[in-house]
Amino acid sequence: MDSMLPLKIFYTKKEYFIFLSIVILVFVFNILHLFFKYENFRQEELQELFPRVENIYTKKNYDFAKLKTKNFVFFTRLKKNSFKQGDLIRILVLTKNISFIQFLKNPFLQSLNVFKVKEKLTFKNHLKNIISKEHNNKDVSSLYSAIFLGLGVTHNVRVFSSDFALAHLLALSGFHLGIIAIFVYFILNIFYSFFHKKYFPFRNKTFDLGMGVILFCFSYLYFIDFAPSFLRAFIMYILAFFFFRRNIKILSFGNLGLSLLLILAFFPKYIFSLSLFFSYAGVFYIFLYLKYFSKLKKIYHLVFFNIWIFLSLLPIIHYFFTVSSFYQLLSPLFSLMFIIFYPLSLILHFIGLGDLFDKYLLFLFSLHMHTWNFKTNSIFLYFCLFLSSLSIFSKKAFMGINILFIIFGFLCFYL
Repeated sequence: MDSMLPLKIFYTKKEYFIFLSIVILVFVFNILHLFFKYENFRQEELQELFPRVENIYTKKNYDFAKLKTKNFVFFTRLKKNSFKQGDLIRILVLTKNISFIQFLKNPFLQSLNVFKVKEKLTFKNHLKNIISKEHNNKDVSSLYSAIFLGLGVTHNVRVFSSDFALAHLLALSGFHLGIIAIFVYFILNIFYSFFHKKYFPFRNKTFDLGMGVILFCFSYLYFIDFAPSFLRAFIMYILAFFFFRRNIKILSFGNLGLSLLLILAFFPKYIFSLSLFFSYAGVFYIFLYLKYFSKLKKIYHLVFFNIWIFLSLLPIIHYFFTVSSFYQLLSPLFSLMFIIFYPLSLILHFIGLGDLFDKYLLFLFSLHMHTWNFKTNSIFLYFCLFLSSLSIFSKKAFMGINILFIIFGFLCFYL
């Protein structure tokens, strides 16, 4: 019976020490690499760059743009309505007053002499154009480009996702990876089964298909420029695949921390990534839910899971984003519906029927709602995070954090 128990990753302090030492060395190496890039960037006070427009935030007299080069992301002001998302531009930026920390945190740079650069159509832009051709509204096509290609959204979609608390559905994450993995596994299994049965039945079919899914997901991760939330999900997927093969417990807080250390070691810039922080917070509370509510009947999970996760993330979300509305109470329902909407809409776009849900999406975008600002008190948030951490080990702490979630939800929506 003991042989069936889950194995541990580390058994001795020495193994912990060796692992942490390697992680620290990798982290230091990558930090130094980024610092050399920073020093090279600041060699000239006026630097010429060729970034791509990732997103545009329309202001009264100008456009506030998010631009991305091969090395880093930055923000700047552009002439109103001069460029659109996806454009490749030539730009001169001032580098004099940029610190290394600002360089890591996607800084705001003063710019001048901005021109659009003619280029060959990229594969991502080609796919974006294909999606756009199936829709008559730019907001709808923007939503689909976000959930399929990891691109930014229009102002209207951004406001909609904020008012309905649906940003987690638009940012590519673990849920999207799960759907992609299942879809790819199903397709690969159809073609691989024949060759496996006829030519190499001695191979482990599950392992081969799993590796095929990992390779595809990595290609997709590269395609969307290593989006932090999807990167987190991908690393956890690899760890889960590795742990499952070796009978190591998959759903554990230790393994969650392990994946975070690996991400920060190889991608130190993500220390400042809010999307990565939200992603890990979401998975942390999913693990906490499974720890204490796993014995509930499956029918109850269908409804209660999304409601509890919604309440648990409210204090964190409202610390950074203060907009509140009663429509946000529908977020758990939309999250449930998205399980069907995402794969179905993907299939519909493959067969040229991507506009099937357009009128329903346009109706949602057109809703006008009363909103107000509600910001989480910093002391309250820190206490919630502290109590949440204690809940890993203490059921009393978990009961306490649930009371705080209910109180916060009441204050947020009914006062």
